[in-house]
Amino acid sequence: MSDELATDITLTGAVAVGVGTMIGAGVFVLPSLVVAEIGPVLVAAFLLAGLVALLNGLVVSELGTAMPAAGGSHHWVTRTLGPLFGTVAGVADWLGLTVATAFYALGFGVYLDVVVELPAIAFGVVSLSPTQFGAVLAGLGFVALNYVGARVTGWTEIALVGFVVTVLVVLAAEGVRTGRLGDVAGAFGGDAVLTATALVFVSYLGYAKVAALGEELVNPSKTLPRAVLGSIVVVTLLYTVLMLVVDGVVDYDALADEAAILAAAEALFGTVGVAVFALVGLAAMATSANVSVAASSRVAFGMGRMGLVAGWFDNVHPRFSTPYRALQVTGALVVVLVAVGDLLTLAVLASALHLVGYTLLAASLVVVRQVPDYEPDFRVPAYPLVALAAAGASVALVFAMGLDVVAVTVAIGVGAIGWYLLYGRHYATEEGLLPKYLGQRAEELPPLAASAVKAARPETVGHRTLVALSNPRTEADLMALGCAIAAAEDGEVLAVHIVTLPDQVPLARGPTYLDRVDEDPRALLDTASEDSILDVPVETRVIYSHQAVEEVFATARRADADSVVMGWRGRPTFISGRAASVADELAHDLPCDTLVLKDEGFDPSRIVIPTVGTDNDALCAGVARVLQETFNTTVTLLHVVDGEGKRRGGERFLEDWADTHDLDAETIVDTSGDVERAIAEAAADHTMLLISATERGLLSRLVRRTLVYDVVEEVDCTVLLAERPGTRSLRERLIG
Repeated sequence: MSDELATDITLTGAVAVGVGTMIGAGVFVLPSLVVAEIGPVLVAAFLLAGLVALLNGLVVSELGTAMPAAGGSHHWVTRTLGPLFGTVAGVADWLGLTVATAFYALGFGVYLDVVVELPAIAFGVVSLSPTQFGAVLAGLGFVALNYVGARVTGWTEIALVGFVVTVLVVLAAEGVRTGRLGDVAGAFGGDAVLTATALVFVSYLGYAKVAALGEELVNPSKTLPRAVLGSIVVVTLLYTVLMLVVDGVVDYDALADEAAILAAAEALFGTVGVAVFALVGLAAMATSANVSVAASSRVAFGMGRMGLVAGWFDNVHPRFSTPYRALQVTGALVVVLVAVGDLLTLAVLASALHLVGYTLLAASLVVVRQVPDYEPDFRVPAYPLVALAAAGASVALVFAMGLDVVAVTVAIGVGAIGWYLLYGRHYATEEGLLPKYLGQRAEELPPLAASAVKAARPETVGHRTLVALSNPRTEADLMALGCAIAAAEDGEVLAVHIVTLPDQVPLARGPTYLDRVDEDPRALLDTASEDSILDVPVETRVIYSHQAVEEVFATARRADADSVVMGWRGRPTFISGRAASVADELAHDLPCDTLVLKDEGFDPSRIVIPTVGTDNDALCAGVARVLQETFNTTVTLLHVVDGEGKRRGGERFLEDWADTHDLDAETIVDTSGDVERAIAEAAADHTMLLISATERGLLSRLVRRTLVYDVVEEVDCTVLLAERPGTRSLRERLIG
């Protein structure tokens, strides 16, 4: 998966991500705007905005631990409320991050103009002020850095965030030490506190980025909520004290166009303070803008992967392994917004769009809480009051921004719904809990409601078979089997080439690594598309991972596959140098029907099925019917009993079993009681052995060298192993 990081992020690193994303243009440029437009209510505005962020952070923390593989709010909303609302959340998230990037870039331009004198630029009818010119350069620079994959991560990011926070703490501490603080009681006065809160909420955007890190976190069940909530608390406390200091040392009447934080620095530290804080402001806004550019493009990229927007967005650069198409669109929008917008407009629009997403997340939490066996590692306290308060506060802030902002936000939402109905509904890969629940009860709904539910549900294919490819020698046979199974269900094939990278190679560098070793991961998939039979539609995908079988099953869950077809290359294929307990765990949590082909020349003309009547044997019968219809296969059933006196009972069992599964088959009853020998002898007279797991999971039986493993290794014909998943709860289906 080319959009994932390959590092384990600790609590310190996760808090750095949250704090670093939040501390940006908000605190460095908004105080002056708030005072000029509304009045000196900074302390109340920043504190109340922090409380709203904390309410939403609790919701984000639960959803993030419940669905740790998530890529953002649109992913969570899609899996719960369905792809229609997921499209609204995704568009709001994407545009909100893009607008926030423009806001950060414009703030960067303000501070860059303090450090160096910038010129005004005119391009025909378009003219840019010095601040706008600096913002355009910054925006293009951040997009370019993300385009080539140069991102600030790890200890570098922690150090940079630590530097910014330290300098701000020094300013706050000096104000407290000298007693130059504003009037706390007066700070909460005025009638426009809610409007000011809505304006400064943009200063808290970014904590959801921590939740989107998902499985990259060390011990996410504990790290994620601590990092999300901890970063909000740290930033809220820092903002509140800073605003008290600003209120105490800044003369707002004489402020003019100067940034309030620079005026405070000058009052406490002189001209040196101005220079230092100008550089700190540049660093803080550069960090926020860079993270927002990356997050914005990856939201568009993720929506493309889920079929909610054109697949053009999920193209990965062949050299830099970045979502370059999404970055191109994001960069163009940032430049336009910087050229036509101002800090105040960009701030309220970014806040409004994010608040729409947070409202939908609260609704998602209400839906998922209705699942009986839903057991996340972190639960929102005082549910449902906190969820309702989060949604209510988010909606209230949107309306506090004014009817013009509400109108723009509603127009974007309506546009997103229209896009889904015209495009996304035909390509969405997720149905969601709520649409599935309502769809199953359509007859109980009023006619108008039933029609609306039907219109909103995605037009998904009837059956999706995932074919995992790695070996050119077996590719054609695996595709033939996968296409036959999909065609029988009027479905499609998802052919994936999972490229297993060394642990030391980051996932995002997969394409670059393969370029160095002269491997083309697409070549195998191009051949697979050509080898498709029976007019089955084929979707192809390259996925980079440090795991093998684990990634096959994880991809099957994400794609909501109904069956998996994969190759067998012996014991190392399944355990990949990892502990056998990993394979054992996987075996008891298969995502769907799983078929493993040990290919000795794919010839399904004569197959034999050993059966004792298990559910897995029923899967073998279904596969056999497909092979009969597709390849005119002759099927033989084998049943082993202990002693000649049990022959007649065995024959009746096979007759009844064949009738039950509507299978035209010959029968063999072996009375030796030696199951392994009987299977080996029958396999010698057939071209394929179709065998199932029995009392233990298939993979664990293979690892432990039990009967199935020995048979697979010893017979000369092609072997197809089949296993059905155990009973999976709704929670398991939800979180994958």
